[in-house]
Amino acid sequence: MTTKEGLAGVTFAVTDRSGVASECDYSSEGFDNSFGLPANGSVDVFVPAIRQFKNRTGTIACDNGTSTPTSVFY
Repeated sequence: MTTKEGLAGVTFAVTDRSGVASECDYSSEGFDNSFGLPANGSVDVFVPAIRQFKNRTGTIACDNGTSTPTSVFY
């Protein structure tokens, strides 16, 4: 997973390596966003945020049993 910071938030590039399509949810600091992740595919997930110059953490959890923590200084 890679991140790209912008003026209005952060974009996470999420890639499936399981070979199984799944429904996923990103959650952090009261923000939730559901998205589909194709098998062996990638999705850009934009998270709107106000820059606070601190570590921001979250979690991406998918219905195929995978979960990934996120952390970005923003």
